[in-house]
Parts: sequence; C-alpha cells; structure tokens
Amino acid sequence: MLIPNSDLQLGDIREQDVRVFRGNADRGWSITSRNQSETLFSFDIPQEMFDFYADGGELRHARALDLKAENMGTIQLIITIHERVRVITLRLDKDWIDTLRKKNKDQG
Repeated sequence: MLIPNSDLQLGDIREQDVRVFRGNADRGWSITSRNQSETLFSFDIPQEMFDFYADGGELRHARALDLKAENMGTIQLIITIHERVRVITLRLDKDWIDTLRKKNKDQG
C-alpha cells in the first residue's frame, strides 16, 4: 500500500517522473519527485518480493536497482477525490536508474 505524504495534494498530480529509494530498513521505501524536492509516498515491499531479490537476507544495491527497474517502471494509482475517479501515473526516472547502474558497474 502506498501511503501519501501528509502534505501531498493528490488532486494536483496526473503524471510524474519519480525516483524510488529504500530507507535504512530494507522493506521501508519512499517515492520522491524526480528532483527529490519532496517525498510523495512511502511503502513497504512484500516479504516475498524482498526474499526473491535478497541475497542472504540482505538487499544489495545492484539487486535493489533490478527490483526498481523490473517492478516499478510505471505505477498507476486510481484514486477518488470528491466522488471523482482519477488516475495518477508515476514513471520511474529511467535516466537516473541507468546512471546508477553505470556507477555501480564502474565501482564493482
């Protein structure tokens, strides 16, 4: 379940390029605006998904990038505001993911 930031005005968003970060705990994640000026949502990943991507109970950086690219490329939210149904599309910032993968490869 996505939990919106308490300051977020959902009615103002239709489409947004985003970045996804994990917190200190491997299952705690956040979705920010592309420029990282604000956190839009927070969420936990399901245990089964964590287990699939984890190595020895830990989610390594490269595997976290795989998880983002494979499962969070596009997220569509269907919300109701004042009895009106709206669709919000969040698209993962692919240039950012590509840059992180290149950086990870260069360091590895």
